[in-house]
Amino acid sequence: MNKVFAHLAMFLLCLSILVPVAQADILVSELCDPHVDYLTDRYIEIYNSGSATVDLTGWQLVALGNTNIIFTWNLSGTIAPGEALVAGDQTTADVFPVDFPDESWSSSNSTWNGKVGDGVRLKNGSGVVVDDIEVAGTDFENKSMVRNEGVTSPSLSYNSAEWTATAVETPSEATPGTHHMVVPDGPVIGSIITVPAVPEAGETVHVQAVVTDSGANITTVTLNWGIYSTALVNPIAMTNTGGDTYMTTTPIPGQDASTTVYYRVTATNDTPATTVSGLEAYAFSGGYIPPGYYNTAEGLIGEPLRGALHDIIDNHSSISYTGLWSAFYTTDDKPNGKVWDMYSDVPGGTPPYEYTFGTDQGGSAGSEGSGYNREHSWPSSWYGATSPMYTDVFIVYPTDNEVNNKRGSYPFGEVNSPTWTSLNGCRLGPCAYPGYSGTVFEPIDEYKGDFARAYFYMSTRYFEEDGGWPGSGMTSGSQLLPWAEAMLLEWNEDDPVSLKEIERNEAVYAIQSNRNPFIDRPDFVVKVFQPELSPVPYQGVLASIILHQNVPNPFNPSTTISYELESPGQVELQVFDLAGRLVRTLYRGSEAAGMHEKVWMGKDKAGRAVATGVYFYRLHAGDEVETRRMLLAK
Repeated sequence: MNKVFAHLAMFLLCLSILVPVAQADILVSELCDPHVDYLTDRYIEIYNSGSATVDLTGWQLVALGNTNIIFTWNLSGTIAPGEALVAGDQTTADVFPVDFPDESWSSSNSTWNGKVGDGVRLKNGSGVVVDDIEVAGTDFENKSMVRNEGVTSPSLSYNSAEWTATAVETPSEATPGTHHMVVPDGPVIGSIITVPAVPEAGETVHVQAVVTDSGANITTVTLNWGIYSTALVNPIAMTNTGGDTYMTTTPIPGQDASTTVYYRVTATNDTPATTVSGLEAYAFSGGYIPPGYYNTAEGLIGEPLRGALHDIIDNHSSISYTGLWSAFYTTDDKPNGKVWDMYSDVPGGTPPYEYTFGTDQGGSAGSEGSGYNREHSWPSSWYGATSPMYTDVFIVYPTDNEVNNKRGSYPFGEVNSPTWTSLNGCRLGPCAYPGYSGTVFEPIDEYKGDFARAYFYMSTRYFEEDGGWPGSGMTSGSQLLPWAEAMLLEWNEDDPVSLKEIERNEAVYAIQSNRNPFIDRPDFVVKVFQPELSPVPYQGVLASIILHQNVPNPFNPSTTISYELESPGQVELQVFDLAGRLVRTLYRGSEAAGMHEKVWMGKDKAGRAVATGVYFYRLHAGDEVETRRMLLAK
């Protein structure tokens, strides 16, 4: 009898080995071997495709390199239905979630490089292998290999048809901690226009949009507007006016001629899912932009937009150098009829001197107040003093002889320790703005935006027409150097378009038949020069956000960026350089409500240390985008 019981016990033991314990649908969902920082940033992800929470006590992930066991993670805690958990190193170069960190992983995975014999085994709490992946080729070298969405059960043999591999530089370009997250499709928003198409100062404006949804019912359409692109605090409901067209129920109030109105349209369906349009804007021109003038530029950003604007404002009617004197009578006349010299004027105050057209024309330098001349705000030596640049009225201004002489061909910049100061406060001295240390000229704050937009015009009007231009410490051909572009973007933001500029734009248009698009349409500035920071349509869960200033700032070599979410949702945190180019994605995925922190180590997406200078970091959550500036100082 004892022998019978012994055989029965042995049979039951064998059965427990041969028949796997209930797997609870836990499977390996991703293996990632990034191209850069691979030793620290390689990771393995598991996923619960079942309907019950599973206790991971006793479970193990066993990494295979060249068919050999090279490392084991002892798992713990639980994994909820639909949850993905990541095993990796304790210290990573990129920032991404690691639920099972072990500092020894980076020193053990030199042979785990996505080639033949590499992979992982998942063992359950009884030590039974429930999922076995061992690749037969170079399947995930420098790639993230993700299990396909339709695969919901583990397997004891590797099947390449179950996986999709994608090349990645860093884990931020993969999906650690997020397996097949599906964001429902929201409505499609298109054909956004203002009514009237070209609003005048003080005129109320309706916004009309075409909103469609082939898979669900549209429940709400709303417009949010404001006079700052980062504060669209005024909501207006939009109602269906027939077909797929929606219009604001009440108009946006009229604004002064110097004001730009920014807005977005938000549409929600009954899935529910939400779509938010890109940032739209219109400026009250105070003049008259010809109908359809910018039609070929609408909907574009970056270099395509710059090219379209160039084609619109190219081939202007050039005037003679002598003709500039006559042009100033209409382009640069103050309300009192005097010459509008930005190097001597004191907005809101009494200027040290004023000039009369014709009478004070010409003269020589020596002291301020001796007369006015024709200053090439973009110095003529930077482009070889050739036409048509030499008489382009958008970059030539009447200025005091002495101040013009002091400015010379120095770049614009910001000065902390001036060697000379004009009577209205313009300063000459070493540049204090990061990226350049040579001598610069700084106009007063009230006119910095004017010069910034003149330079944006120059970079666009002569885009790809600058062969042979000598350049300067501020420019390369017709294009701004990164430090200069960053500074002028700040000037543009701090000193928005004024009525003076609007009227000057109209006067120049009457003379040379082209316009400065950055005066007509201030939204073009970000869309051309910072396309990566220009909001784009985004679908996801709405979340109110607060993006804090990084600490420390300035920093070297690392800094911490913190942000708050009012509700859970999908977020993306990215770093950009001065030209708006993506440097590194610090995080992309879902976040819970509350405070979060991410660390940037001062490296680009290839793992290389970046140069000293100014960088932007942008948080995108739901329909909200916030951007801040930081300084890496070495």
